[in-house]
Amino acid sequence: MRKLDEGYPTDVFNLGTGNGYSNKQIIDMIEKVSGRQVKINYTDRRPGDADKLIADNSKIKDKFNWQPQYSDLQNIIQTAWDWHSKQNI
Repeated sequence: MRKLDEGYPTDVFNLGTGNGYSNKQIIDMIEKVSGRQVKINYTDRRPGDADKLIADNSKIKDKFNWQPQYSDLQNIIQTAWDWHSKQNI
C-alpha cells in the first residue's frame, strides 16, 4: 500500500514463502498447533488438479526487496492461529 501511495503502478505478486507443503502436512500442523482434530474427507483427485503449487515470490523480492516474515510452516500456522483465536467472530 505504501508503494501505491508513493506512485508505483499496480501490479500482481505472489507472496508465498517459496516452500511447498502438502495438504496433509498443513492439516497435521493445524492439529498440532491448535490441539484440535480436523475432520478430513479423503476423495480421489479431480481431473486437472496440479501435482504441486508453490508460490514464486522472486518478482516482489527483486522489485521491493520483500522477504516473508515467517517461512516455516509451524510459525505460519501458529501466528495465524494466535490471530484468529483473538478475534470475536
